[in-house]
Amino acid sequence: MKKKSGSGRKMARAAQDAVAKSADKLREQLAQRADDAREQARRSALKTVEGMMQLQQKTFDGAFKLLSQVQNHTEKTVKDFVSDSQWLPKEGKAVVDEWLKTIHSGRVRFQQTVDKSFDLVMAYLKRVQEKPEPAEPAAAKAKSAKKKTTKKTGKKPPARKKPAAG
Repeated sequence: MKKKSGSGRKMARAAQDAVAKSADKLREQLAQRADDAREQARRSALKTVEGMMQLQQKTFDGAFKLLSQVQNHTEKTVKDFVSDSQWLPKEGKAVVDEWLKTIHSGRVRFQQTVDKSFDLVMAYLKRVQEKPEPAEPAAAKAKSAKKKTTKKTGKKPPARKKPAAG
């Protein structure tokens, strides 16, 4: 075998350095593309969740409106029945009126609570969309990945088993 000349070693070293630089640059580009893809997926997921919440709110509003109409009709029917009844004393009529008022106010408070909850969720989603998740820069990720791959583990190689004595 021939020994490499000094200039041959320099050329080999230069080629290794060029390959290493290309690999580092590629690693940085891949890390940046991964970050971009992650951010795009995050934005897409947030838009999907926002759309789902709007659908749920519209569905709730429609169902609650229908329920309110039924409850208002039932309330009117009960009031008419109670006012026309001769067998129910005044105290009983007052209890029924109070009961109907309690049901109505409970329904109103429930709707206010649900509306406030939807508003809070939508505000949270808007805040999350405006403030991207803090991420480690792509260049720093690429450097840390390089360090992990080139770092020596310092572990001893596994011991060889001795053949069994026979």
